[in-house]
Amino acid sequence: MPRFVSDMVQVHVCREFGDGSYEHLLLRRSMGEIPYPGIWQVVTGMIEPSETAIEAAARELYEETGIRTDEFIVVPLVSSFFDPVADTVHFVPVFASIVPPGTPVRLSPEHQAIAWLSASEAAARLPIPLHRQALHILEETVLPAPHNHVFQRVRSPLSIGE
Repeated sequence: MPRFVSDMVQVHVCREFGDGSYEHLLLRRSMGEIPYPGIWQVVTGMIEPSETAIEAAARELYEETGIRTDEFIVVPLVSSFFDPVADTVHFVPVFASIVPPGTPVRLSPEHQAIAWLSASEAAARLPIPLHRQALHILEETVLPAPHNHVFQRVRSPLSIGE
């Protein structure tokens, strides 16, 4: 019987413009990164044993981009996938962070490039269906009303990178 785990997070980073439109941050993995060398992706990472999912989201966002925030929107989706090698089903909570235009991005060695793209451009570059699915839900449901009380905002208690 497969194992069921929730040990990863997915974080979508957006910046809003005055006209209500958004751009989405994508990161291109370095060619030496296994798995998935050279693909475009959103921020992802493992939840460490002592962390909550939101703490992992804040840490991974800082480690992969240099962006510090402790506030996230819970995207109403838990991505899931099956790893046949480990015989494991993974459940991945999805978060979003809205940053101001001009927020600097620092790449980690895990990535080789960044791109700020419209939702349609980002979807065209994302090869992982679960990232596209979350982007669609974020763009169609959450971003039109990011302050709507239906979408839970959560804060990480950690001071990341200080």
